Parts: sequence; C-alpha cells; structure tokens
Amino acid sequence: MVELERWGAMQRKILALTSGVIGAAALALLVACGGGGGGARNPAAPGVVLDSVQPETYTYPSLAEANRLRDETGREVDWGSAGTQLGMRVFTNSTAELKRMFREDEGAVMCQGAAYYLHLKYLEAGYRSYLLGMQSDLYSHSVVLVEVQRTDGTTALAVQDPSFNLSYVDSAGEPLSIFDIQAALRDGRPQDVIVQEGLPAEVEFLWAPGDPPVQASDTYMLGASGQPSDNLKFLSYPAAVRIDDFNDAYADAVRDYTAAKGLPNNPLYATFGEPIYVFKRYPMSADEQKEADQVLAEIMAL
Repeated sequence: MVELERWGAMQRKILALTSGVIGAAALALLVACGGGGGGARNPAAPGVVLDSVQPETYTYPSLAEANRLRDETGREVDWGSAGTQLGMRVFTNSTAELKRMFREDEGAVMCQGAAYYLHLKYLEAGYRSYLLGMQSDLYSHSVVLVEVQRTDGTTALAVQDPSFNLSYVDSAGEPLSIFDIQAALRDGRPQDVIVQEGLPAEVEFLWAPGDPPVQASDTYMLGASGQPSDNLKFLSYPAAVRIDDFNDAYADAVRDYTAAKGLPNNPLYATFGEPIYVFKRYPMSADEQKEADQVLAEIMAL
C-alpha cells in the first residue's frame, strides 16, 4: 500500500470517528493507474517548491481556461512502466523541473502523477484545486478538482482528468461539480454526465529494460505502429491514452460490476467509486490538512 493511500485511509478513519461516516474495507493497491507518481510520504524536509506564491484569495477560471492547462499537461507528461516511474520526485519538484524531466525523458508517471502535476499548475495560477483519489472494485483513479466559473457567474468544483484529457459537463456544456456527478450517479442518471474530451495527443510511453513486457490490459496506451527507439536509459514508444480505448478494455468487467450492484451499465460507476483521499500539496500545513479533510467529508456525505 503506497504511503499516499495510507494517509488517505487515516484521513477517512479520522472522519469516520468524528462525523459518523463509516469507511470501507482496507484500500487496495492502485490497479489501473499503477500508483502513478505515488509511493509518496509527507517529508519533514522541504517539499514541493511552487513556481509562484499561493495567493490568499482564489481566482476562478472559466472551464475553457482550466481545460487549457489540462490539455497542456496531457501533451507534456510521459507514461511508463514500473521501472520508469518518477515516484517521490513528482511531489518534491516544481512544475518547471517536472516539465524538464518529462521533456528529457528522465522518468514517467501514471494517473496520480499526471493529476498532481496538473494540480500544481492550478495552484500556481491561483486556482482552488485538490488532488482526489477514488477507488472501486475494478480500479483506482486520481483526478483534479478545480473550482471554475460557470457562464451564470456561479462556481463548480469541477473534475479535470489529465490522464484521458477530459472533463465533465451537462447538456448545455456547463461544468458539472464533483457533487453534481455524484448526485447523478446516485440517482441512476449517468446519461446526465457528459464527457467532454480535449484534443487527442500522442505521448511517449517509456519502458525500462528488465520490466515485464507490456500486458494486454495496457495495450490501450500504446500506438498501433512504430518501433521502440533508444531514449536515454529507457526505450520510448509512441502512445495514446484515450478514454474510449480504456472503456473498451474494461467493458466486460464494468458490465459485470454494475450488474452485480444493480446499477446502469456505465463506466462512470467504476471511475467514481469510493473517495480514497483529498490532498493539497507536499508539505501540507495544518490549515491545508483541515481544508482537505472538509472537502473529503463533503464528498463522502453524498
């Protein structure tokens, strides 16, 4: 169990004791995301160095502005096998340094690392943002919550997924909050949650010699053509991470999972499972911890 999951389990246990919320069984290891940039712990030494100072008041971007940083992140990150993962370095470097690492293929991430990288960009832009981990019986996934402004002037704590370069909107194209999504799924209305994808981007998949060969369940990440080429100490493959490919790979599992629970056959039920953690940044102050705990409690209440 990675340390961030362990922290999340403790966070949920505290909430259960203080608010009466009963947590689920012990957390499983990340499956679909392989731990991402995880394996992290809150260091006593200096942690993430932000490229700018977090302001006392937030700026609320439009969905288009939030999408722009997500699109940028999706083009920059490298994906990769276990031996290529940046691990703790995702949490202890600035966005500028992480961008350099990706550009020079020093290492890779999966969903958690990609989400944390985008989350840092939002914090540096002055946005209200959190890292959210979720888990179902099928897989775990990490996304970013960022508060955006709707066209009517209200705000929504929207979900941004840099792994698949997407967000979620209603039929009018307005951003849905995490609470809107949860309510729609709870009420059996997954059709009201519309996936809005960004432009598809080809990325790199780094493979470390000595790692197991890419498994069939990973093939949704890899491009259909192209030979691996030497890239520093790793091999580099052209790759594409797309939600339709992922959903196709898990279609049978999602069908069985939702049928067993009496739910509509929709992959959103596997993605938006039980909240594992809400996190702000490394190192996290007592006030930030309290803020993250409050957001998690609000999400768990639905």
